[in-house]
Formats: sequence, structure tokens, C-alpha cells
Amino acid sequence: MAKVYKPRTVKGVSDRLARDVFVSSKVLRKAIDRDKTIQQLAIIPGDYAERYEDLRKATEAMVQEFGEDSRKLVPGTRLQVRSAQRIFGGGGNFRQHKRFLEQIMPEMKESHELGHKNISVLRGNMSLALEGMEASDPRRPHLRALFQVAKELDKIVSEKDLHKVDLDYLLEQVKKTASKKRKYTVDYKADVGLLTGVKGVIELEYEPIGLNQAKGRVSAFMGELFKDLIEGESKKVTEFFNNIDISNLRGSPTLPIDVLDVLTEELDPKKRPKKRKRGRKPSTGNLKGISYKSSKKKKLRSVKQKKVRKSPAMQPLQLIGLINKELPNTVRKNMQSPALVNRTGRFAESVKLTDVVQTPKGYPSFGYTYQRNPYQVFEEGSSGNWSNGERDPRELIDKSIREIAAQFAIGRFYTRRQ
Repeated sequence: MAKVYKPRTVKGVSDRLARDVFVSSKVLRKAIDRDKTIQQLAIIPGDYAERYEDLRKATEAMVQEFGEDSRKLVPGTRLQVRSAQRIFGGGGNFRQHKRFLEQIMPEMKESHELGHKNISVLRGNMSLALEGMEASDPRRPHLRALFQVAKELDKIVSEKDLHKVDLDYLLEQVKKTASKKRKYTVDYKADVGLLTGVKGVIELEYEPIGLNQAKGRVSAFMGELFKDLIEGESKKVTEFFNNIDISNLRGSPTLPIDVLDVLTEELDPKKRPKKRKRGRKPSTGNLKGISYKSSKKKKLRSVKQKKVRKSPAMQPLQLIGLINKELPNTVRKNMQSPALVNRTGRFAESVKLTDVVQTPKGYPSFGYTYQRNPYQVFEEGSSGNWSNGERDPRELIDKSIREIAAQFAIGRFYTRRQ
């Protein structure tokens, strides 16, 4: 009997899936661990974060003293400086992280298991298949739906939500998503970026054994459906989604059409974009197809300016004080995965408004600051590999400011990091 070929790289897995050859999650996980361009970083629970931070600082100090290739052991571990530095920097693989964490927090393995936090291996496998599958492939809608179930499963990170690890519940969430009028964006490309080392960091985190095992059972079932779909046996998958209209689980329109929709709603909220047939190319030129009377523009502008003049932004000191009073708690509340997650509270406490000015068109513009060392590394476009778009502190702070500002009926405004 011929030996079954198992790809050793993520690209190899992707190529096999593109040729309708199923590759198990176990094989993909090993391929991820072999790839040194893929960054994996441990997210440490609150009670252990300080111990982890102390070891990181001790490692940095030893690197300064003995060099980054030192074979000396980091105090309290059996890990050499060169290996510890790689792990703290996101260069270690799953197996190395697991061994290291079991050394520094052995009590955790009695009740918890290390898992992939921001992307499961099963979901990663599906994202690679979606990337390689032809747009016209009839299996694609079912694969998108399976991907959405896997994504809903990945959202369950707490033992208090253990009851949600149920296929009926997960299917209900997919049904709700598919019933939305606007197209649902299947963001598998972000997962592909993680798995190919192009962008982002795979996060690892301990989770309760019971939760980990329950999710594992559901993942195993999903893996069987995925296998059948890749190999062309789609009957089980069709039955699985029997009562759900998955036709709405389509990718988002192209960027020019997205911009067109936004402009349409901004200029005239009553004028909604027309439904577009799938595959229609966006129009080119000066936003062809949209026309507005100049009188309507002027009327809309005058209404907005009137709202700004009545805004509390005209009392800047009072407004800054009111927002700053609630800002740390609001930021802390909003620090939920996949955004930055609250660990020590230092980031939330560092966020504050510094001023509010008016733009040339009369809208408030809030200036804010936060502890940029070390959190600025998560900003989109920053140097290094820590940013992934979802953990940008500016997005988190902007969301929190807008949540508080809604209480004061401020209307349209801007935020800017100073």
C-alpha cells in the first residue's frame, strides 16, 4: 500500500486542498509549527501575567549581558536565553510555548489546556480551502457556512458559556447571520494572512479542560463534514444546513462599491444603494450613477452645522472632564477579543482626552493619549509584527469615546491620537 503523502508546509497544505485532497488539522498544526515565519504568542491569564512579565524582563536583561545566542538558563526555567527570547518575541511554536508555560505555571495544566485563541486550526484549514477554491465552485457556499460555524465556536472562550458549545446553538447563530439583509463578509483572508506569516500573530491561551474538550468534540464533527465536502461527498453537509438559507453568506462587495455605498448613505440617508447582482463590476470614473441636487446638499450641511453649534463641545473643559471620568471603565469593558484584552488595567487607566477643537467645518475633534510604550506596537502600520488590524488601540479608544459621547448627543465628531 502506497504511503499517504502528508505536506510539511502550510503552502503544501494549501496546494493539496486546492486539488481537492483533504488534509487533517493535525497535519496543518505541525506545518504551522515548522514555519518560522508564522508568529505565535502566548496570552497569559491575569493572575500569571506578572510572573510572565518578570521572566520576560529577566530574559531581556540576560540578553543585554550575555548576548542573544547565550545558552545560559533563565532563572526559574530550564530554558536557554536564546530560546526564551524567541518565545517572548512570538517566534516559538505551539509545542515550545506549551513546554515553557508548563515550567513556569505547572498548576495550570491540572485544570487547563493550551489552545489557539484567535484562530482554531480547523478554521485555518477551512480558510486555506476557501482561498484555493474557484469562485464558481458549487461547494463554496457550504464551505463558507462551515467556516462561519467554526468562527462562532472560536468565540466561546469562557466556561460560563459552555452551554453554547452545542451544534443547534451554533447553527442558530449562523442562521441569524445569514438572515441579515446586508452581505456578510467572510473574512477568511485575515486567517490566511496569519497562517502564511504575512500579517498578524497567532495567539495561544490556556482554557479550562472541560471547555477545551467540549469544543474539541464539536470540531471533530465539523472536521468530518469538512473532509466530506473537500472530497466531493457533500450530502452530509447539505443535510447539516438543511433549514438554513446560506445564500446570503457571501463575500463583501469590492472596495469601490463599499465606498460608493458609504457615500450614498452619508449624502442622503434616505437613498439606499441598489442591490447589486453578484459578480457585477464596480463602475469607474467620478462615482457614475450618483447625482444630488445642490439644494439638498446645502440643506443637509446647514442642519449638521446647526447640531454642532448646540453641541456640548462648545464647553470643552466640561466635556473633557465628563468623558475622562468614564473613559477608563468604558475602555476596560470594551477590551474583548479579538481587540486588545484587559490583563493588568494599565492600558485602560492610561487613556485620557487631552483637548477638543473644532474642525474647519465646525465638527468637534477630540485629541487623546494613551501609554504608547508598549501598546503602540499594536497600531496598524507600526513596525514589527504585533499589529493585525483588530488590536489597534486607536480603534478601541475611538469606540469607547463614541460610546460615552452618545450620552451627550454630540453628533458627528472625530478623534485623533496625539
